[in-house]
Amino acid sequence: ADDIRRCRWTAFAIFVFAAGIYAATAARDIVVGDTPEFLTAALTWGVPHPSGYPLLVLLGRAFTWLPVGGLLFRANLVAAAANPVGTRNTRW
Repeated sequence: ADDIRRCRWTAFAIFVFAAGIYAATAARDIVVGDTPEFLTAALTWGVPHPSGYPLLVLLGRAFTWLPVGGLLFRANLVAAAANPVGTRNTRW
């Protein structure tokens, strides 16, 4: 039981650390790559290139309702939320 508790706290600490790093370095504006396409799709309920990435568009739109930073920064926070979850799950 003690090992499981330690493992969970370690996973939580990794999640918090990664989330802080990603949030601190999230793009405040449009950057090169697919970012402009995904941001436009999220803000206009559009469809980016084929396959559409519906979950990314929905999450991006939901994150625009957060009361922090600028509109594009809030949409870019999707990566700051998703990547630490993957990091934590890798540790788990």
